Order: sequence, then structure tokens, then C-alpha cells
Amino acid sequence: MSYDDLAVQSGISRRTLINISTGKYKGDLRTWMILARTWAVTLDELLASTWD
Repeated sequence: MSYDDLAVQSGISRRTLINISTGKYKGDLRTWMILARTWAVTLDELLASTWD
């Protein structure tokens, strides 16, 4: 999925998505919940790799 597609589907700006992916922005709980909903996964599933 491209940043443009994800931005349209999630309502999160393309710039914010890029900043998250490069580590310039960590995101807030609302952002992560929106991304989890957009990708149809739980918040735990989305963030599981950060706990390993």
C-alpha cells in the first residue's frame, strides 16, 4: 500500500505517515488506533513487533 493510498483510507496525512515510518514522529494512540482499524488488525497485532 502506498502512502497516498493509506492517507486516503485512514484520513492521516501523507506527511504524518512518512514521519512515522522514518521515526521523526512516534504517533499518538489515536493515530495507531486509526492505522489498526484501516488495516483490520488489533492494536496489539499492529504493535507486537515493538515488544519483541
